[in-house]
Amino acid sequence: MRIPESVVRVKVISNGIENSVPLQLSDRGKKSVEAFYSLPGLGNWRPQGDSYAELSILFDLGLPLSLIANVASADKIRSQLAKSILNGSTIQPSQMSEISCCAILSYLGYRPVFVKENWHRTPDLRIEEFDGHCIDIEVTRADARHIHKNVQSALRDLIGILRAGDFGFHLLVLLADARVDISSAEVLEKVLQLTPGETAEVPMNWYIKAYPLAERDFVVSGAAESADSPDWWPRSGPKAFAISALVSATQSPYVRIGSLYPDAVYINPVKNKAERPQKEIGNCYVVALDAGNLPGYEKKIQSELENYFSQWPHVSGVLAFQYLPWAGYKNKQWDIVFYKNDSSRYPTPNGFLNTALGEKQKIIFSIT
Repeated sequence: MRIPESVVRVKVISNGIENSVPLQLSDRGKKSVEAFYSLPGLGNWRPQGDSYAELSILFDLGLPLSLIANVASADKIRSQLAKSILNGSTIQPSQMSEISCCAILSYLGYRPVFVKENWHRTPDLRIEEFDGHCIDIEVTRADARHIHKNVQSALRDLIGILRAGDFGFHLLVLLADARVDISSAEVLEKVLQLTPGETAEVPMNWYIKAYPLAERDFVVSGAAESADSPDWWPRSGPKAFAISALVSATQSPYVRIGSLYPDAVYINPVKNKAERPQKEIGNCYVVALDAGNLPGYEKKIQSELENYFSQWPHVSGVLAFQYLPWAGYKNKQWDIVFYKNDSSRYPTPNGFLNTALGEKQKIIFSIT
């Protein structure tokens, strides 16, 4: 049988790319490159250089494309991706989220399809049959980077005011949300009133404690935060910190300021899709959240969903996933967590995603 010329061209280019990679590609690595070059019009496209940054798109995009190679309904999004690459424009994050979700479900054997848009609200993906159920999946993503940056920027501003060495003690400051205008002047005024061992607090907003200079190791190690933080400050989960330290022969003052990230960043993308469902009547409905920009997402989301699931009987569950691009060429990884809604009128079948509530599952692919 004659091999089509387009397939031969993809094989040749794939071999050329393989020569640019310092390690030999695995079968999955080769399929990733071939899937990338199978995008319409990309037969002669080449990265501008051989650095990892230039070649990474072949694997970051090629891997999920290789996993949905048999999804006929993916032709539209494949054409959109090819157009972006050929035009040198940025691939839409929402498109990456959709193909990542489809790739994960395809790899796990659920045979998802992309749903054609029409005049009413349709889901992004659908599993047309699994254990007698039809499962509609709406994909969303959280872009919390600007909020995280704002929190960190607010901490830097405050650490510029509460500088080590300006007080005769070590200082621990814990904030519910550094972005909120807590009045730096008010915090500074409270600090100036403290003596070592004293605290000041506005519950659920901020907490301050001064420590004797002899207790530096206790503050620097984080033990002070664990031992003395108020009830509203969680013992685990994502937080941002800024520090100021001064080392001298006679004293070494240390200031540690921490802030929580706002919970709304984690739940709002899910909430928006849950309260505006895009599904067919009678189908299971899963909201898939690309949590790539949400540090510590699994516990945060779980705690929030416990409050909301009873209010969303039409929602079958939430699938959170996060892509982890390992440094170098060796591996690519997705972490997934499925939260099943036990209060749903349309529960997913037993065995769907096969994970307990909040249990993280790692999917790792070897590229080389």
